[in-house]
Amino acid sequence: MRVNVVYASREPNRAAVILEALQSAGVSVTVAQRAKEVHGLLAHRGCDLLLIGSKLVDEDGVEFVKGLRTKGPAKQLPIVALVEHADAPVTSAAPTKHAYALFGKGGPSAPAAAPVSSKDRVSLRLAFFQAGADECLSLNWDTAECLARIKAVLRRTQASAPEELIKM
Repeated sequence: MRVNVVYASREPNRAAVILEALQSAGVSVTVAQRAKEVHGLLAHRGCDLLLIGSKLVDEDGVEFVKGLRTKGPAKQLPIVALVEHADAPVTSAAPTKHAYALFGKGGPSAPAAAPVSSKDRVSLRLAFFQAGADECLSLNWDTAECLARIKAVLRRTQASAPEELIKM
C-alpha cells in the first residue's frame, strides 16, 4: 500500500531534503501552502499523514493543528510538525505550568491556575504537542532520524490488517 503524505507550509522548500527522502522511499508527497488547500485535500483525497510547518500562508501552523483536532474526520489523522529550530520560543495564550497539567491533574505541588505573564513562553515544539501533533521534528536534525520518526508515527497510527481467525 502506498503512503500518501500532505506537507503544509508557507515555505515548502525548507523541508525539501526530507520531502525528497520520503519520495525516494516510495511515499507520495503533496505540497500545500494554504489552510484551505489542505482542507480540500483532506476532504477529497485523504492522506495517511500530515506534515506541517510552523506557518501556512493564511494561518499559523499550531492554530491549524488545534482546529483539525477539534472537528471533522481529521481528528484521528497523524500529524508531524516540522519546525525550523528545536528551541524557538513562542508566547502561549494558555501555557502549561507543570507537566501534571497536561493530564488534567494538579500534581503534588502544582499551584492553582496562575495568571499568564510575559515570562511564560512555550517552545514551538511543545506548542505543537499541546495542539495535538503526534511528533515534532526539527529541520536541522539528521534526515535519516526524521524519516525513522515519521515511519514510527505511521506504524503506530495505521490500521493493521485484521488477523485471520479460524474456528473449528
